[in-house]
Amino acid sequence: MFKIVLILFLLLATPYLVSSQSYSLESFQDKYVEIEEYSSLLIDIGGFSSDQWMYRFDLEFEFPYYDTSYSYIYAYSHNLFNFDSQSDWIIRLFSVFTRPKRDFDILDIQSDIRYKQTISNGLKCLVLQHTNVKFVGDPSVEDHDSYLNFQQWFFEDGSIEVRFGEMNLAHSPGFVPGEGYFLFLSNDLLIPLLVSVGIANSQKSDGVFISGTHDDFDVLDYEHVVNGLKSLPPEGWVIRIEPQPSNVEDLSINKVQLYPNPVENKLVINPVNEIPSRVEIIDLMGNVVYNRPWVSNKVNLSHLPAGMYVVRLKFRDRYLKKSIIIHP
Repeated sequence: MFKIVLILFLLLATPYLVSSQSYSLESFQDKYVEIEEYSSLLIDIGGFSSDQWMYRFDLEFEFPYYDTSYSYIYAYSHNLFNFDSQSDWIIRLFSVFTRPKRDFDILDIQSDIRYKQTISNGLKCLVLQHTNVKFVGDPSVEDHDSYLNFQQWFFEDGSIEVRFGEMNLAHSPGFVPGEGYFLFLSNDLLIPLLVSVGIANSQKSDGVFISGTHDDFDVLDYEHVVNGLKSLPPEGWVIRIEPQPSNVEDLSINKVQLYPNPVENKLVINPVNEIPSRVEIIDLMGNVVYNRPWVSNKVNLSHLPAGMYVVRLKFRDRYLKKSIIIHP
């Protein structure tokens, strides 16, 4: 009887002791494209009379996060997100203190938080676009028109992205190159600000956060992040967080056809039964030199130097990988 009870306890307790989902964090250069046919959060909230706000987005898809799926997400001022309006912010996507500028024409809103639910690369997603927003309390806005543009994306496969657009902060004390970000208390008093980009589980026992610059950083858990993001990413830069498949398999001819190999310019990838969601190419030093959603079975490799690489295809529950050689 004791053995039966013990086995039953272990079976019931296992999901709470081990979180099966893990995440990776990477960054890369891409293009910044503004959304069209969007809704205005400024209109929905009735104007940002306060620097503090909260809004619940009901999703048109199930969003998997660690070992739970959600049909909604709460967004907060300062670019914080969670799934419980009473709990701490476990998703922090460029946690600077920003807001739309106060003066606006309701018929032509130039500074806003815009959003839409759409399909991108075959995946349903929610995107928030911070358009010409400012640092809260920034004294440089009036004289120098300081502004920020960036987006936050939530995909139905559990991936999350922060995409950076055009910034004009040359005269803003809110960001100092080589030093980082600052919070305004008055024109003469600035406090260093820890800007977080990353996620954690609800217990904060697991997570991935940037510590360093956008192109040279360590990935740390929630409790050990000291520096946060210390740089201002250029236009088109992407920071991507995605769930990791539990299995990594070598490609076989029955799963994916990949040719020619060796390759000179264009690599052809023909999946047999299932289309991958993402294509990555990794050099021998472990650097991701190509990282794009699946849009075509032809991949242009003409920009890469000759050598050996690994092609890694992401599917919902696994990775498939194969070595290739690029000829000059």
